[in-house]
Amino acid sequence: MTSLKTSSAIRFEERVYPSVGAFGASLMVWPTIWLALAPLNSTLGAVLGLVLNLGVVALMYFGSPKVVVTDEKISVGKASIQLSLISEPRKITKEERRAEIGPKLNARAYLQLQATVKEMVRVQVLDDSDPTPYWIFSTRNAEEICRLIEG
Repeated sequence: MTSLKTSSAIRFEERVYPSVGAFGASLMVWPTIWLALAPLNSTLGAVLGLVLNLGVVALMYFGSPKVVVTDEKISVGKASIQLSLISEPRKITKEERRAEIGPKLNARAYLQLQATVKEMVRVQVLDDSDPTPYWIFSTRNAEEICRLIEG
């Protein structure tokens, strides 16, 4: 059986994990559950708190979006688009961030944000059949992604 997918070389790949501080803050789940259940059963509270804390950390880690740029397309999270159908990649500065994801945001735009990552990239979608006007996504390597999309 042959595959209809064509392989193309990966030029950039990044998993956009939350910051260390976000993982640190998640550690408060364990003592919160433990203290809440301590009047009923302290051991149950400690075990349940630990299990829930590990679940939260696992969700934060494995649920982090992935940004992949190949020779032919860009994938952000579960969405992907051909490079020929996007243009005008630009880094959104920390100063522009609030306006871009707030008052200036088009409701049809594709967003993939990681709250603790301050750098973002915006690309225009050129496909007339696609109702999405542009993508905005978080990354720690905005300049490199913009360079790869342009070149």
